[in-house]
This record gives sequence, C-alpha cells and structure tokens, in this order.
Amino acid sequence: MKLNSLNQVATELKRQLKLINKQENDRVNRLKLCYDTSCEALTKLKQKFKLNEPQTDEEEVHFFKNIKPVVLSKVIKYGMLCDFEIKHVVLPSEIKLKEYKNCIKMLKVYFEENQEFYKYYRMKDTSYDQKYFTRLKRNETLHAQAMFYAIDSDFSTSHDVILATFMAYENIFNYVENQIAVLQNQPKSHKNLNRSVLKWTANKSDLVELIYALQTAGAINNGGITLKDLVESLEDVFNIQLGDYSRIFYDIQLRSNPTKFLGQLQDALEIKIERSL
Repeated sequence: MKLNSLNQVATELKRQLKLINKQENDRVNRLKLCYDTSCEALTKLKQKFKLNEPQTDEEEVHFFKNIKPVVLSKVIKYGMLCDFEIKHVVLPSEIKLKEYKNCIKMLKVYFEENQEFYKYYRMKDTSYDQKYFTRLKRNETLHAQAMFYAIDSDFSTSHDVILATFMAYENIFNYVENQIAVLQNQPKSHKNLNRSVLKWTANKSDLVELIYALQTAGAINNGGITLKDLVESLEDVFNIQLGDYSRIFYDIQLRSNPTKFLGQLQDALEIKIERSL
C-alpha cells in the first residue's frame, strides 16, 4: 500500500483550503468552495485507496485512523457550516444567535453520546485500534452517520467516521462559539477596572496557540472555562484584540510546525534552567 500517495491527498487538501480561506472574503462562498474541494479530495482518496489496498493491519489502521478521517472531517465540517450559513444568512441577529446556541447544544449531545470513544481519541489510546480501524474487525452495526457518509463497506470501519465527526465537530464548535461572541458583542464588565499595563508583543498567532494549549490541557479553572471566556480574559490582560481567533487557529493547524511558539517557550526555559545550574 502506497501510504505516501494517500497522505498527499490530505496534504494537498489542506493547502487548497488554506488558499481558499485566504482569497475568498465572502463567508458563504468560502464555505461552499471548501466543501466542494473537500468532496473532490474524498473522492480522489477513495479511488487511490481502491488501487492501493492495505497489505497489513498496521497499514489499514493508519489509513482509517490518520488519513481518511482528516479528509472526511473537512467534508462534514464545511458541509454543515455551509448549510447552516445559507439557511441563516438573512436572519436577524437575535434569531441567528439562538440558532448558533442550538448548534452548540447539538454538538455537546454528540460528544456526550460518544464520550467513551471520544476519551479514547483525546487520550491518543491505541489499545483497540485493530477493532475500531480495520474492516475485518468491524461491527456489523455501523454507526448511522457512518452509513450516511460512507455507504461503501469496503471504505469504512466501525469508527473512522465517528473519529472524523469528532474532528469536524471540534472545529465547528470553535467556529460557532466565535460567531456567538461576535453577535453578542458584550462589553467586558472589568474592562476599565484595574486595567492591565501588560502588552502582548509576540505575534497574535503565538497567543492563540498558547490559549488553545491552556484550554485543551484544562490548565485554567480545572478546564471549566470556555474558549471564548479565556480569549476575552487574556485579551484584557495583554491589551490585545485577537479578532477571529478560530480562523487564526485554523491557519496554525496548517503550519508545518503547529506548535512552533510552545516549542520556543520550552527551548527558552531549558536554556534558562541550564544557565541557572
């Protein structure tokens, strides 16, 4: 099995999506282009897979865990967002805000219903990979959503679509949360009280990288803080406006080194420690 050829499909899709997001300013058109491009990539991936069937369980697991979900997640993500925005683009802000909040509830329900496998995914567990990501070990009762997105049983396992859905829903959650913040446009109650004199002097993307790391690791309030609240708090602390932080994070994900700033922090601290010994 030529994994490099299959990996190239996902890599090229990321490049194309990054280009679309940079060049297309209209939100609905941007989402539609991203959706169409993702569908084309999934079709190409399926064709290549048929010509390069996995020779070992390890290859099959790698494909259905690390390659197909990356591409399929974009189809799910942009399909849902495109459909949502087209339906709600002309609605008053109050109604749109309500719909965004309903979307958040729907996403949370999905994560709760699949919390055991979500934990498996987030913890980077591998103990059941043979069961979840090979077709021979596939449960006869495929997830309903998997049947919708991948009718071809030779191109599906019991959990690859669920994994892709997790990946898509995480991105959708951040997107919707950001849109809610924009619509609410709430003044920060502590804005003029004890105003911080600190100023963030690194790049905005560096702060966004740090914020997502803190929120994902549950380092603030034992994880009991929303991404939006954490962004707003650190914007106040460092006197900076991050704007569309979910878009910035999307660009971070596409970098060759997504954790560049965290790596720089680690290097700087290690040098400090060595010099202090």
